[in-house]
Amino acid sequence: MSQATLQNPMTENPTAKSAQAFMQLLQKGDFLAAIDQFYAPNIENIESMMPSDAPNRVIKGFDAVKAYNREWTEENEVHSCKLDGPFIGDNRFAVTMTIDVTVKATQKRMTMSELCLYTLENNKITRAEFLYDANSKCC
Repeated sequence: MSQATLQNPMTENPTAKSAQAFMQLLQKGDFLAAIDQFYAPNIENIESMMPSDAPNRVIKGFDAVKAYNREWTEENEVHSCKLDGPFIGDNRFAVTMTIDVTVKATQKRMTMSELCLYTLENNKITRAEFLYDANSKCC
């Protein structure tokens, strides 16, 4: 087999490249750096498990999304974060994430499992949607 035959076609895919770099930051637990580097100014964050009328179900704009995530990281202690993927589409990618976390205010430890679906435009994430495992011991 030639060397070209053995190469992974995803290595040249811009969505795959962005997804891999984004996941590397998440794997290190550097969630805010991942936001700084990859979220677009017009980012839309959708927390699907929240009721449709909840104020933080849909958050729009870089500053608001980053503030929401900063608050989450300050209120929770992450013990581990396991990622699987990325699963690549044309301009989207998905990651499964399992987080072992303790809520600092209550000292309640739980495992959250979610599917994270990201949409890209010009190598920046413009939409982040989080779909939660119905069997997850969350919240």
